[in-house]
Amino acid sequence: MPDVWAAFPDLDAAMQERLAGVLETRGADPQQRKMRETFLADVPFPNDARVLEVGCGTGVTTRTIALRPNVGTVVGVDVAPFLLNKARDLAQGLHNVTFREADGRSLPFEAETFDVVVFDTTLTHVPGPERALAEALRVLGTGKMPYPVPWAASRTSCLRTGRRLSHVASSHPALSFRALS
Repeated sequence: MPDVWAAFPDLDAAMQERLAGVLETRGADPQQRKMRETFLADVPFPNDARVLEVGCGTGVTTRTIALRPNVGTVVGVDVAPFLLNKARDLAQGLHNVTFREADGRSLPFEAETFDVVVFDTTLTHVPGPERALAEALRVLGTGKMPYPVPWAASRTSCLRTGRRLSHVASSHPALSFRALS
């Protein structure tokens, strides 16, 4: 079965609207909110942090990050213009948030632009996730690591993705993947 999220830009407008609603419903779920807050509580945001969320969808996590202490700016990127338009509408009033169309495997940012990079359930949907992780490492400042969040993906897809990423992770000893139970 094809991954609907990997093919999102190719879906018809009605299906895109429906799936955008699913993202917001899931984002508002109390258990999902608690998991997101638990995860973000462990991310060491430096003062005035520059944060990138790769695969931001409708911006649920981007908006949450924007409200965290020490966060200066947050950029959410996604390959789906429809989701980015929804994200912009939902983030009105958050002046430290911007959204940009981009593929996580080829980010349009200079090296060492960000202090923190977050993947919220993104890597399991990206063909060639090792390229997205390598790009995250490139745009991060020296000595920093990306924060992949795998909780919404199936155990099987996380294990499969983890195996594909192992060679990238092995070249960066500080890199670790934290799964929430």
